Amino acid sequence: MPGGFARRQGSVGVLARKTLQIQELLALILKGLEAILVLILLNTPIRCRR
Repeated sequence: MPGGFARRQGSVGVLARKTLQIQELLALILKGLEAILVLILLNTPIRCRR
């Protein structure tokens, strides 16, 4: 077993973990934006009626 292969595998694992973390962060950000948009949409008709 060459050492370079193991090292490459390790870096790939780190990259995979980082991409997963980034995906989770993006999902959270998207959920937050959705919530904000829903609140805005729910609040605007009330303002328009008044």
